[in-house]
Amino acid sequence: MTTDLDPDVEHRGDAPSAPGSARPEETLLALAARGVPLVLAGALLGGAPGALVALLGVLGTARRSTAPVTVAAALLVLGAAVATMVEAPLSRQALSSSFADQRPVAAACATAAGILLLVVAVTLTLRLPRPATPAGGRDGSSDPAGTAAAPWTARLAGVAAPLALGVAALVVLGLTAPAPPLATREVATQVRLGTGWGRVVNGTVRTDATSPPLPVALTAVAPGPTRWWTAAAGVAAMALVAATVARRTGARTALVAGGATGVVLVVARADLAACLAAALVAATVALGDPETRTTGRAALAGAAFGAACLCLPAAIFLLPVLAAALALHPRTGEVSVGQGAAAVGAALVVWAPWQRWVLDRASTWAPAASLVVPASVVVAGLAPLVVVAVALAVSGRRAATEDEATPTPAA
Repeated sequence: MTTDLDPDVEHRGDAPSAPGSARPEETLLALAARGVPLVLAGALLGGAPGALVALLGVLGTARRSTAPVTVAAALLVLGAAVATMVEAPLSRQALSSSFADQRPVAAACATAAGILLLVVAVTLTLRLPRPATPAGGRDGSSDPAGTAAAPWTARLAGVAAPLALGVAALVVLGLTAPAPPLATREVATQVRLGTGWGRVVNGTVRTDATSPPLPVALTAVAPGPTRWWTAAAGVAAMALVAATVARRTGARTALVAGGATGVVLVVARADLAACLAAALVAATVALGDPETRTTGRAALAGAAFGAACLCLPAAIFLLPVLAAALALHPRTGEVSVGQGAAAVGAALVVWAPWQRWVLDRASTWAPAASLVVPASVVVAGLAPLVVVAVALAVSGRRAATEDEATPTPAA
């Protein structure tokens, strides 16, 4: 009886690795590295019960298939559907943001199902087989037989610095992040209560379209303290900046760039709108990298920019700059009209519905008495652009200096 896997059969991501795959079995350290972020995500989504559900999901997928956890999530979705119809009568008036508050069992089942599906998605992504990298021999040739998995201490050393920086940034941003502006909190309160998008004036809820919609929506629906969602957005901005820089430079420069982005956010006293804008601008930069950009990635970059405009409405005036940046390759000078058009179209798809709603309710494009551009949001939004540009410029100058210092061999 042979134990070789049939090369013609497609294997699942959580099945045992095929010969030639470099994915090792999940060790206790790998389980902790996968489980701790998932438990923290569960706590953000569902508090202490959410953290417990995430922990059970992580333990349920430890060194075994994700199928049982997936089935449990499906059953929870079914339970949420049944409870939705049983707990409270369905009516047009009930379809508001208080819908879930009237159905605690359905809401709890749906939240638990979402957390378990997040665990399954992350687990399957991490378990995708990766091809082994052959080790180089002394003569420079590759020797597949000499391929060996790196020890766990080396793998830990590679992720220790970024992980420590991310945790430190999460704590610092969470403790220092200011609360959203009063107008944002008042509108978010009415949205949460299901009374409309507005503020209470003389006992009546009046429509208010002056606050950026994305921070209002997140403040209204996100569980837990807002400052930790602010910190999570800031850490996401740092990670995206570091990933963008790492494509062109070394890991050390990328780590410094991520840390510099976090320092700017802390010094600028970035609130939820500012950190969201920073993360979305960083996503725009990462997706719009000219070396890896396709029409699809350009469209995603435009969508991220459109979402950033929902945090800082004045940024929409930079749409022509976005179109030019995503249509022109800075190194080769090649022009791709399709990529620029895809970016502009995606940005408008994300941004235009809100602006249309504002125009219908306020009969003007800018309902505020004067155009107010918060300095913290501007600084946070520009931080990823500036940090990436400086990091790449310094790295390029350093590489040029090293090339000049390298002696040219005599003919």
